[in-house]
Amino acid sequence: MSTSPVKPGSDLASRFPISVVIPCHNAGRELKLCLEALFRNDVTNLEILVVDDGSSDSTAQVVEDFAQGGNESPAIQYLALGKQSGPAVARNQGVRQASHPFVLFLDADIVLTRQSIELIRESLDLYSHRSDVIGVLGSYSEVIPWDDFLTNFKNLSICFLYKSTDTLSSFLHTPIFCIRREILERVGGFDSR
Repeated sequence: MSTSPVKPGSDLASRFPISVVIPCHNAGRELKLCLEALFRNDVTNLEILVVDDGSSDSTAQVVEDFAQGGNESPAIQYLALGKQSGPAVARNQGVRQASHPFVLFLDADIVLTRQSIELIRESLDLYSHRSDVIGVLGSYSEVIPWDDFLTNFKNLSICFLYKSTDTLSSFLHTPIFCIRREILERVGGFDSR
C-alpha cells in the first residue's frame, strides 16, 4: 500500500484557505511578475481574483494566460469593473466574489517570496487564539524588483517602518495583508470615498 507524500503546510492550507484579491489598473507588466511569484508558492486551497479597475493595457491578457496554466494552477478569476473606480471599490468587489474565509490583498506590483503564503498561514495559525488579531500584514523587502526612484524610496521606507515598529500593528498597510473576510464584511468593506 503506497501513500502519497503530504505537502509541507498542507494542514495549514486546509485550515486557512485563502482568496487572493489583486486590484489593478493598467498594471499588466507588474501583474505578470506578481502572478509568477504567487504561483511559485504553495497554492493549495488558494483562489485568485484579479479585479481590473478599468485598465486599457494587457491586464486581461495576462490573467487569461495564467488561467490556461494547467491542472496545478489554483482557480483564477478575472473581474472587470466597467470604469476606473479606485482600489477600494476593486478590493470590495474582490471580497464580494471571494469564497474562502481569509482574504489576502496584493497590489499588482507586489512580488512575493517563495514561502510567503506558507508564512502567512503560519502567522494566522500562531495568532489564531487571539481575538484581537484579525490578520497579517506583509513587509516590503530590501530587494527591489523595480528600477525607479519613487518605488525604491517607498519600498525601503515601508521596510524600515515595519522593522522599527511593534510586531502587533494598529494600522493597515493595504499593498499586502491577509484578513478574515468576516471582519471586512462586518465593517462594510473599504471606504471608497
